[in-house]
This record gives sequence, C-alpha cells and structure tokens, in this order.
Amino acid sequence: MTLTARPDRYFSERGRWFFRTHDGVMGPFHDEREAQMAVLYFQQRLKWPNARQLHEFMGASPARAARA
Repeated sequence: MTLTARPDRYFSERGRWFFRTHDGVMGPFHDEREAQMAVLYFQQRLKWPNARQLHEFMGASPARAARA
C-alpha cells in the first residue's frame, strides 16, 4: 500500500492531529509533524509505529530517517 501525503489528508481536531487513509483515520498525534513522521515511518516499514518507535524515528536525522 502506498500512502500519498497530500495536505488534505492531515487534519486537526481538538488540538490533536490525524491522517486519513483509504482504511480510515490514524491518530491522534501531538502535532502535524508527528503525523507526517508516522506516515514516513509507515512508508518505509509498512507498519504503523508505536509511540516509542515514532519518537526514536523522529529523533533521527532527516538523512538517516530517509535511509532507515
């Protein structure tokens, strides 16, 4: 499955961020960047990250995250 990260797929509700997929809505995330990083994680690993995995992934440098 390929996710296209179009701007209209991200949305905020009550201060939490979400991402729309064909299968439903993923989230909540703390902010839009966290939602975007979760999508990148999914695209690279074909699974959604848990909170620890996402924060480790977000702590990686952009170049390293792109190679992971």
